[in-house]
Amino acid sequence: MSTNTTEKDAGSNMTAIAEYTPTAAALAELRQKHQGVVYDVTVPKQMKAAKEARAELRTLRTDLERKRVEIKAPALERCRLIDAEA
Repeated sequence: MSTNTTEKDAGSNMTAIAEYTPTAAALAELRQKHQGVVYDVTVPKQMKAAKEARAELRTLRTDLERKRVEIKAPALERCRLIDAEA
């Protein structure tokens, strides 16, 4: 494993970006809930459960992307201003 302190283990609940802490916690919770679960998608109830599990993960992913864009926006605007001034 790398000694780089900014590199995080996929199972780690720690993050250097404070805004990502809720996502890291939710990811750890989902990992506990779904790790090792196998759905028999030929059974309608299990297919429904599989879709619900996937929706949870998708929501987490899209929320994280929205947060990333939000936190980067001021830095990107500053870069645009610097380039425009130059």
